[in-house]
Amino acid sequence: MTKASMECSAGISNPSIEDWKKRGKPVLGYICAYIPRELIHAGGILPYRIGARGCATTTQADAWMASLTCSFSRSCLELALRGEYSFLDGLISMNTCECMRRMCDNTQGNNAPQYHEDIN
Repeated sequence: MTKASMECSAGISNPSIEDWKKRGKPVLGYICAYIPRELIHAGGILPYRIGARGCATTTQADAWMASLTCSFSRSCLELALRGEYSFLDGLISMNTCECMRRMCDNTQGNNAPQYHEDIN
């Protein structure tokens, strides 16, 4: 793996995203693999797949979602509540599963990006 690849996979944000943002270009987070990221990129927007990288606890998310829900969705919410996705200019989600729908619902008003669209 190259040094650039290692840097990009090391954390939530990375040098490539920071460089993109410095050039004044928007970053749009997306949840589901069915989101057409090629169309997002064609519009001059960097698509960013939301993940739970590095999340070991879900203390804040547990206040918003039941502990029996999917740990992936709770971890994504935890990172959002901590402000880890603050570099996003928007979030786009799909009706893929109930847990991820609740995660997206709970981000609204809680460190959420300005733009949020749910595709059904």
